[in-house]
Amino acid sequence: MESNVNYLHTRRRIVELGRLLASKGLTHGSSGNLSAKVSENIVLITPSGVPYFEMRPQDIVEIDLDGNVISGKFKPSIERFMHLEIYKNRRDINAVIHTHPIYSSALAIAGESLPVLTEEFIIYVGGPVKLAKFEQAGTIDLGREVVKALGDRKAALMANHGLVAVGKDLDEAEFVSEIVELHAKMYVMAKSIGKVNLVPEDIIEKWREFYIKNMENY
Repeated sequence: MESNVNYLHTRRRIVELGRLLASKGLTHGSSGNLSAKVSENIVLITPSGVPYFEMRPQDIVEIDLDGNVISGKFKPSIERFMHLEIYKNRRDINAVIHTHPIYSSALAIAGESLPVLTEEFIIYVGGPVKLAKFEQAGTIDLGREVVKALGDRKAALMANHGLVAVGKDLDEAEFVSEIVELHAKMYVMAKSIGKVNLVPEDIIEKWREFYIKNMENY
């Protein structure tokens, strides 16, 4: 039985953000998945095959960190092992959102990472969004490759697949999803013009150091 009174709020927020992401075109139908770590060993995750605009809070599935279903009438997302690998390797992360936004997915299909384009990107993402090696969907191997690509940052691209964004909570992960897709669009458009001026590596490191020290102001 669920003992944490915040579980219901988290279930509702997962549903709300799933619909928000779908309405903004960052995902569609029942594709993609959202989860939140609500205790040391419990994760709430979207069900498999349920469209976001039909999903209800009670449809969210409760699983443990080994992927076992604790409660829920639906099967948990096929990508649950990817979510769980992130939680096991990033103690600072309590929410994972996987989406299929057009520009980010285009880069993933093209086999490209997303470099740092603006100061804002350093603040919210922490550095370049790297490309995780292709692995079959729904496998632990995919999760391990995503963890490698994430490093200490808050987003990664999945080869021929889409985008993964993480955060201390669901709202941060959703915001990171939007920031990355916006910058992916800018990057693709700049490349279509013919020239992309990247931020020099030494400047990126200076920005990182500055924002890490002053993160409470952001």
